[in-house]
Amino acid sequence: VIKIDADLQHEAKDMLKLMKLLETDQADLVYGNRFQGIEYKMPLIRLIGNKVFNKLMSIITGWNVKDGQPGLFGLNRQYLSCFNFNGDYNYTQQLLLDASHKKMRFLQTLLPLEREDMVTRLSILHIHL
Repeated sequence: VIKIDADLQHEAKDMLKLMKLLETDQADLVYGNRFQGIEYKMPLIRLIGNKVFNKLMSIITGWNVKDGQPGLFGLNRQYLSCFNFNGDYNYTQQLLLDASHKKMRFLQTLLPLEREDMVTRLSILHIHL
């Protein structure tokens, strides 16, 4: 199974790279890493939050997590048949914790963003009824 965000940060062809790693049995869970090799213009508070959570996930899992909230990731059939979400927090972090606990194999692969000059934004829309 491959999951891609709809924010157009990644091209659909990037899914093939993840599929190859899963099909050749190199990993049970593969995360794309959007942070290496580019200037990624992320707001400072999000940059700090990402770094803190990546470090925390690295400590907890024992894996060197570079991008713990990827817009593109995949999992193989073995992990798909047994994964479990135990909380209501971020699902990408739940997958890392669960996969680590179950001794699954984790890989990250460089997946450059579609546009290197992309600025991420968080928008909040208030609707009053």
